Amino acid sequence: MADEIVGFDKALRQGGAIPWLGSADEDGIGADFAALLKWQSSDQFVRAISVPRILVVDDEPLISMLVEGWLAELGCEVVGPARSLQDGLALAASDGLDGAILDLRLGDEDSYPLANALRAKGVPFAFATGDGDLGEESGFETAILLAKPFDFEGVKSVVDRLLGQPPAA
Repeated sequence: MADEIVGFDKALRQGGAIPWLGSADEDGIGADFAALLKWQSSDQFVRAISVPRILVVDDEPLISMLVEGWLAELGCEVVGPARSLQDGLALAASDGLDGAILDLRLGDEDSYPLANALRAKGVPFAFATGDGDLGEESGFETAILLAKPFDFEGVKSVVDRLLGQPPAA
């Protein structure tokens, strides 16, 4: 193994080409390999390998368990679930959220204050509701809606929108 490494290093230093690295530059590093190392240290790389963190807020345990399972199947990390507005606000204060799915009605409260907190942080969110629309007075006329009852495909579509990915054909 040591001989292979020495031979590899010698080939690069002499300007040779290693097929998957490209030809060596003046530092003895293949240009393609150097580009890969630069990309690995970029924000784009971190986003490409990170697991999306999705906040789930729903006061119905069975619904939140169902959504948790679907999000895990989609390769997401679930933050929560929160069962109340206060718990949701506490979790929303954490860093690194990539999106949120909020039940519009949380007991006697609505999730608008939570949506406002997420909006202020630049975290995309969707409202899960069986009410149809939010009404103009809510201030969320253009919010993403997840209509109840929902299914896996509905949740997948919403997650794709939250993460800015085009839906799969």
